[in-house]
Amino acid sequence: MRLASSSTLGAVERDTALWLLAERAVLTRAICCELRGEVTYGGRRSRAALGHLVRWVQANFPEVTPHPAGGIDQMIVPDGCEATMREIQAGAQVGDALVMLCTADRPSEAAQDEASIRKHLTTYWIEHPDPIDIPWR
Repeated sequence: MRLASSSTLGAVERDTALWLLAERAVLTRAICCELRGEVTYGGRRSRAALGHLVRWVQANFPEVTPHPAGGIDQMIVPDGCEATMREIQAGAQVGDALVMLCTADRPSEAAQDEASIRKHLTTYWIEHPDPIDIPWR
């Protein structure tokens, strides 16, 4: 694909960074939304949301191990988007806790992982009750 250049220096790169932030914010929020509706954590819907995020990480950061927080430190955060990055980071903590639950071998591990999900999910919803709007420019 060939991108058109912009008359404003750095505008294309900024727009790309904004899209990547928007996509990642939506995917992490999807995990949190699905978990919020589950009686027992780790159902099919939350794991499906997790799978979408992990595939996104793999596609956009092929050099990192794909997991919910993978590549966050490599993302470009344009001025004014710091709150969106905090939302993404909080959602990634929820996603990483869900990964741990999905790999738990013993009931005691699963109980600890569910407690971790509960803690991170509560923090996520307290700090980010509404999606952060991302500027168009």
